[in-house]
This record gives sequence, C-alpha cells and structure tokens, in this order.
Amino acid sequence: MTRRARPLALALLAGSLAAPAAALDVGDPWFDEATPGPPVRLEVAYVDLRRGVELQSQPMRLGTAASGPAVVGPTLPPVKGHAEIEHALLRLSASPTARLAGQVDIGIGGSDDDGDHLVLVGGALRVLIGETGPLRLAAQASGHWISPHTERMSGVDPSWGSFAAIQKSDYSEAGVALLGSFDAPLGEVAWLSVYGGPRFSAFGGSVDAVFDYENPIVVGGTPVGDRIWLSGETEQESLFGIVVGARVDLGDVWTLRTEARLVEESSFTVSVGAGF
Repeated sequence: MTRRARPLALALLAGSLAAPAAALDVGDPWFDEATPGPPVRLEVAYVDLRRGVELQSQPMRLGTAASGPAVVGPTLPPVKGHAEIEHALLRLSASPTARLAGQVDIGIGGSDDDGDHLVLVGGALRVLIGETGPLRLAAQASGHWISPHTERMSGVDPSWGSFAAIQKSDYSEAGVALLGSFDAPLGEVAWLSVYGGPRFSAFGGSVDAVFDYENPIVVGGTPVGDRIWLSGETEQESLFGIVVGARVDLGDVWTLRTEARLVEESSFTVSVGAGF
C-alpha cells in the first residue's frame, strides 16, 4: 500500500537529523614566567557541554538503492535544537616565553553506532596583552576538529510507515576569546587564579543521512522508490558566549581547575594537571 507525503512526515525526518556538537574547553590564561626554558603542563579534563544548533538541509532526493536518487523532493525547514556531548580531554600546554603560550588538545567521546569513539583534535594559541600586579589580560584563538560520527536509527513515520536510517556527520569549531585573570595566594603553598571574559566561537559541520522505507513513497500519485537521501549543514545558533573559571595551584606541580561556558552553551569542565 502506498501513502502520500504529509508535512508531519518531513518534520519527523528533520528531527532525526539532530547532531552532536562540540565547543571545547577554553582553558585558563596561563603564562609561566618563573621557570627558565619552555615550561610544560599536562592536564586531564572531563568536559560536558550543551549547545544550541540549527540544521539547514538541502532538498531531499528520492529513489531506490538500485537506481540511486531519481527525484528531487522538497527542502525541509530549518531545525533548531540542543546538542550534547561528554568527552575526556588530554591537554598539553607550553609557555616558551613570558607572553606566549600554546596548547594541544586530544579528546575522546562516547562510541557511535558502529562502535567507533568520537575523537577531538585541536589546539590554541594565547598571547599576553598586558598585566599590572596580579591582573592580566590575554587573547586566545583556538580550533578543533571532530572525527566522523555514525548513528543508526529506526522508527515509524505516520505518513510513510516504518523506516531504518543511517546518518554520518563530521564537525569543526573555531573561536577567539579575550580573557582577564586575577592571581592571589591561598596560604603558603597554594595559588588561586580566577579568569573570565567574552568568547566568540563558530561551530559547523556536514550531515548526510539515508532513510530506507518498507513502503513505497508516492509523490503526485507516482511511486518514486523506497529510499530518501538527506544532506545538510549544521551550525551554532549563537556566536557569543561568556567564559568563567578558576585554577588552584597546589605547590610546584599539581593544579585543579574548573570552567563554565555560558550564553551560547551550557557547559562545564573539571580537570587536574601537573607542571613540569
């Protein structure tokens, strides 16, 4: 039995294209001045984020597995939602001079439906703009890439019946931040550094999905196949955000840090690090 397409069916298809997003931890404006040579810090962090995203899709294509896309269908309306991801992050930071620092990030998230874990790779460069006493002002630029991710899903569309789908996606993120910080001693062996400031970050990626239906799909009274191809671009709803965080240095080696990223996302980080 064939069925006619209805707007509700298009909305269900669009909703199934929800994608994971990422805007990685910014990090504290750290510059090591006391140690000669290139001081290094290794940090392990847990990052949890939630960010608003929007999917802009291309016109759907319809056909069969044998024939390939044969008919161009309608374009789905933009879909807004929230994307969430949790990942562990390993960060290697170095400050070769008193006014320059950089970091390299490697993260791993949950596994996709093919059993492959999300891998996040990127880094940042930070420049000290000015300082007076315990106050510092720094600028940072960062970029990250997220490995391709596969999701498999199935369900029942009220217009076209049962379907099974596979979605593949990949993403990248770039941002700049202006970070102010304040340092103060905590007793005789610990130091507290509080930091924060505005951040602008752009997130984008591509999404490709294939939906296979048990029932033929009818367009204008004519069966056009049982498969739909959908492609789209995902981007953030808002570029602007606020970063606030704090780091505690325990002696000459260990550090503890927490960070929150607000406005364009609701994300936080907790980490432990060691200096060398």
